[in-house]
Amino acid sequence: MLSSWKNEECCSWSGVKCSNTTGHILVLNLRGNFDTSLTGNISPSLVKLQYLKYLDLSFNNFGGQIPKFIGYFERLEYLNLSFSYNPFTGLIPLQFQNLTHLKTLDLGQNSLTVKSLEWLSNLVYLEYLDLHFSNVQVKNWLQEMIKLPNLRELHLSACQLPVIIPSSLVSANISSSHLSILDISYNRYSSPAINSWLFNFTSLTSLDLSGNDLGQMSSGFGYLNLAGSNQSLEYLSFEGNAFTGSLINLTRFSYLRELRLLENSLNGIFHESFRQISNLEHLDLSNNQMTGSLPDLAFFPSLRELHIQSNHFYGMIPQGISDTMPSWFSKLPPMLTYLNLSYNQISGKIQDLSANNISPIIIDFGYNNFSGPLPTFPQLVSALRIDNNQISGSLNSICKIRSAVTLDLSDNLLSGEIPDCWTLMSVPMVLNLANNHISGSIPYSLCSSTSLSSLYVRNNNLSGQFPASLKTCQGLKVLDLGRNTFSGKIPEWIGTELAYLGILSLRFNGFSGSIPPSICQLQSIQILDLSGNRLSGRIPKCFSNFTTMQLLQDGSSVSYDFNPYTPRVGTLYHGNALVQWKNKESEYRNILWLLKTIDLSSNDLVGDIPKDFSRMNALLSLNLSRNNLTGNIVEGIGLMKMLESLDLSRNHLSGKIPVGLANLTFLSVLDLSNNNLSGRIPSSTQLQGFDSSTYGGNVQLCGPPLPECPSFAPPNLHVGHDSNFQENDDDDEFPSKEFYISMALGFIVAFGGVLGSLLLNSSWRNAYFKWLHL
Repeated sequence: MLSSWKNEECCSWSGVKCSNTTGHILVLNLRGNFDTSLTGNISPSLVKLQYLKYLDLSFNNFGGQIPKFIGYFERLEYLNLSFSYNPFTGLIPLQFQNLTHLKTLDLGQNSLTVKSLEWLSNLVYLEYLDLHFSNVQVKNWLQEMIKLPNLRELHLSACQLPVIIPSSLVSANISSSHLSILDISYNRYSSPAINSWLFNFTSLTSLDLSGNDLGQMSSGFGYLNLAGSNQSLEYLSFEGNAFTGSLINLTRFSYLRELRLLENSLNGIFHESFRQISNLEHLDLSNNQMTGSLPDLAFFPSLRELHIQSNHFYGMIPQGISDTMPSWFSKLPPMLTYLNLSYNQISGKIQDLSANNISPIIIDFGYNNFSGPLPTFPQLVSALRIDNNQISGSLNSICKIRSAVTLDLSDNLLSGEIPDCWTLMSVPMVLNLANNHISGSIPYSLCSSTSLSSLYVRNNNLSGQFPASLKTCQGLKVLDLGRNTFSGKIPEWIGTELAYLGILSLRFNGFSGSIPPSICQLQSIQILDLSGNRLSGRIPKCFSNFTTMQLLQDGSSVSYDFNPYTPRVGTLYHGNALVQWKNKESEYRNILWLLKTIDLSSNDLVGDIPKDFSRMNALLSLNLSRNNLTGNIVEGIGLMKMLESLDLSRNHLSGKIPVGLANLTFLSVLDLSNNNLSGRIPSSTQLQGFDSSTYGGNVQLCGPPLPECPSFAPPNLHVGHDSNFQENDDDDEFPSKEFYISMALGFIVAFGGVLGSLLLNSSWRNAYFKWLHL
């Protein structure tokens, strides 16, 4: 940030601006960001800049109390100390009353305490005030703030604002206030607490009441009808207020451009009064309980974004009057940029949308009951989601899309091959075709650029060798080919050409041969799933190269930027993967990037478990079950401290269960069944807490939860911290069946030898009986 602060001419430094006439420093803009921020103390030497008009120290890491000397920049017009990564605390200095020329004061996203507004009264030119996340303890905060004659914008979100007592407002002339933007969201206000004064602000253009308790009134949303002359409002948000009931007359808000009613419990259908809001550009009714058929988009000629997902809308998108003219979908508002109808119950065919000459748009029709063929969409679709419907037929119509960042057509009934038309269009960052009936192979043109970062084609009918076309997809972070019929060997180039992979899933195909050692070069890998194939040979002894699976000395883990969240216009695409986690196959989405798993189960792998597995102490799940592995369980397994799930069942492992296994305090799933393990199960709350089936099929194992070991077996060994204790001490073994047989044979041979000698040798016999007589 200060790299240019080298020469003596400070007016040329980054963040510094000077007067062209006097040379005085007027602007000091040292705003930080997520990558770079300043720390330490704010130096009092700044006070020498007495001509300073603009000071921005936001998004930095100073902390502590706001220095009092900032109150001595008497010419200051703009002051921004917001969003400190180490929030400022304590009181706002009384010296701020000296900032009499201040027009903008932004102290938001700190942890300040406001016990008095005495410092505020002198700031008569103040137009913008942001104190959000402060603790405002002034009972008459509203009266004091609206006294400022030029105040236009007030942000008091999550300030624990005291309730306004109506009788205290007698002397406050709210109607004469020039306040235009008011944000009092997340202050736990109830309807009676604000209804007596809030809508007397006749000049408001933006009002944010999100995250309050306004739904407590018995009439729910109905109290809006009591509002006075609010025809100036352009932005209104009631997100998350527990509103119930149906939408009612909104004609008093006919100038609204953005209306946010998401995360409530509104029901019923669209009200006819919506027809009066002709300027509406953004409407969000998502996550409610509204029913009925979809609204006619002709209601909203200016609409840019529509969010009505997660409701109970049903019915069909109406057919047009003629075969070639769809109904209102052919008349999408020309400025529409976001159309979200997901999570409803809409059925029928999606009409051809290619005739809409609209700007780049996000279309989300996911999680409905749409059927029929895949229609043609506008060329400028930037993100298209029609996942979880019943769309059938070929994929060919996607070839007309030119600029998509995200294409998600998963969980449908699509068939045919993936079209080879990607050189004619912009390759998306995300292509999700999972859970369809697609056949053929991956076309070469899909990797015609390095844009593709996530490819999901699991659970289809794709076949052939490992797709050689993927060799040039060098930007891939997620590759999911699971549950297809691919065969042949996993190519050696996978570790070098696809070096950025964070998720590799080849589960349940027909891959054969050995696991290529080059796979250990996947430095970003966090989910490796090769289960359910015909892989043979030994497990490579280089898995410890997966540095993402290892904890650092401070206990944190290495993290690479493979995060499968992919940005798109206004939102993020959450990656997903099907993972065998804790004996259950589950699809993970939101927390996918937190998982660290290795699954090599259900193959024909042989040999022992490499000792360096114990170095992967950040691994959460390890599944090596249903192979032909031999040897012992890794002695150092107790070092894998983060392990939550371990499945080594149905192999040929032998020897004792390492005592260190009892030290894995996060272990909640364990399966060691059907091996050749022997000895006593180490005693600990952890290992005895599992069901006996965890250890079943190991005939030489004993001790709780299995039957007790024989009484003459060595004493039970408890997990402890004795430095002299060796985990491989063979004294913990108990006698096997071979031991009993050999002992019996020895007795017979010895006894028979003595008895035979007495019978056959008379001198020995006489001597023996003389000895007995004595």
